[in-house]
Amino acid sequence: WVIPMDENSMCVGKYGDGRLFYEFDWCVEEEKSMSSEDSIEKSRELIKPSKWTKMIAANKNVECIDVDGDGDLDAWHNKAMKVMGGDFEIACSEIDAYEQKVKKAKEEGSIVHKGCQKLPEINCLGLSGVDACRMIKEMVPYPNKDGKNMECFLQYLPDSPKKAEIERDLIKINEPPRNKVVIYAKLETNRVISIPRMTGPDARIGAQ
Repeated sequence: WVIPMDENSMCVGKYGDGRLFYEFDWCVEEEKSMSSEDSIEKSRELIKPSKWTKMIAANKNVECIDVDGDGDLDAWHNKAMKVMGGDFEIACSEIDAYEQKVKKAKEEGSIVHKGCQKLPEINCLGLSGVDACRMIKEMVPYPNKDGKNMECFLQYLPDSPKKAEIERDLIKINEPPRNKVVIYAKLETNRVISIPRMTGPDARIGAQ
């Protein structure tokens, strides 16, 4: 699930109004969460945090208010680098939004059941990109028929000042960004799931 964020690492949705969409059916064979670590790792093999996220953002400590008071917020944030892909930093959600959305999703449990179903549009305004992913994980806890968990790919908006900051940081640590074409696709279905885009310091048609 692609989660667009602003420069503060807050979820803004596909059109800037907080709405997130998943465009394909989610087919469940068994209402049972994936427990095998090997299977979980295989599920995540196509979605990895960027080099910038692993080398720069991972070193930043952010303390957020644990609305539930059960200590699991820190645990979730600590494992964010393993369960999400793309460029992102940990940020704190707005308390009211967290209570109304993430806490509610946790209490209500799965929205998917055995069989195939369309996933509803959800609204992530007020949530950090990481916590928006957590909400999705609470809502879709079961793997699909291909043995894949729902995964999140967090990305800053193309015109975000964060993009330029990331490029400067990578140059400082001798990991200069390169132009590349990013194609969002599902390997198991050979289907492109979003419009491909070029990224990098000289991202334009005709660039090398």
